[in-house]
Amino acid sequence: MGKFTKCLCLSLALVLGSGLLAAEGLRFKGDYFLYNDDINYLFGRGNITLTTDPGDIEITGDVLYLKVVDVTGVIYGNVRVRRYAGSTLPPKGQPPEIKEESYDAVFFNGIPPQWLMVSYKDEMVLTGDLQLKPFFLYFEKKTPEELKDSSLYFEFREFYIDQRRQIKAKTVIPYMMGLPTPPLKRFTVRRGAWSEK
Repeated sequence: MGKFTKCLCLSLALVLGSGLLAAEGLRFKGDYFLYNDDINYLFGRGNITLTTDPGDIEITGDVLYLKVVDVTGVIYGNVRVRRYAGSTLPPKGQPPEIKEESYDAVFFNGIPPQWLMVSYKDEMVLTGDLQLKPFFLYFEKKTPEELKDSSLYFEFREFYIDQRRQIKAKTVIPYMMGLPTPPLKRFTVRRGAWSEK
């Protein structure tokens, strides 16, 4: 009985510890997301909202391109970035002070993400982490037609990606050989892996 209790406690500690490790991630909502399992690439369009976890930054836009392997992506079209002005949340009962800015594109890399904001006015203006400039110059965008040219792909409206690059989606329609299968309420479309393994 003592070994069983130790094993149960150890299992519980592992489950809780793994949940704490995966606490940072990115949450996406939108009208349409398409994920290709073969090339680990994700496309989204329509009312895209990216929220960091913890939720201190929210980015909205029209189109998303995301390379899942290294969690690099870009949001285009009428991009708005909202962030809490303070480093901590205000006391209970007071609304948070939110700073909102507009850009033409926001590039991001990794979890927790680094950001590079791009504005095209009279001249191109880059703000944020300028180390992402090569990524901005050479980022490869895939079309939905390219992503659908696969034996297995998924469509959904909401997903969460964590540090292990595991994607958990809601209301998923898997397509096998181009044909839709019955929708799933929740589904892990990518199991993820640690980058150092």
